[in-house]
Amino acid sequence: MAYIDENLLQGEKLAHTTTLHWIIFLKPFLLFIFSFIVMILIWDADIDILKWIYYGLYIISFGLASIETIKLITTEFGVTNKRVIIKKGIIQRDSLEIFLHKVSGIQVNQKILGRIFNFGTIIISGTGGNREYFDNINDPLKLRRSVQEQVELNQK
Repeated sequence: MAYIDENLLQGEKLAHTTTLHWIIFLKPFLLFIFSFIVMILIWDADIDILKWIYYGLYIISFGLASIETIKLITTEFGVTNKRVIIKKGIIQRDSLEIFLHKVSGIQVNQKILGRIFNFGTIIISGTGGNREYFDNINDPLKLRRSVQEQVELNQK
């Protein structure tokens, strides 16, 4: 959480952090398994084009896994006693820093797989009507609860 730690305000304390969920690796993994099955089925075949298809699928699955790894490493979610801070990206950086008193709502969307594996989408609504969507968040209910607790503490 380097970005969040470096951008804390004076007197600001980190209450909760989270990351992207491991489910982001599901598509690259399934593509890798599919390419492995293709390799087993065609390895003894004398048709070179099928082997090139296998190599292509393997390279694509490795590339997708690399992209998801970079996303995992470069995405930070944090709740402090003053703000919600979210940062994505390393070269092209997108960040959201919203003061808790400006948060008008935080919504969690979880589909069946999300409920089973504890990931989902959070939607943060600000008082100005803007809404920010963040997908594949690890334990989104805990993040929402943390924001709500910090809002409650700041209102006292």
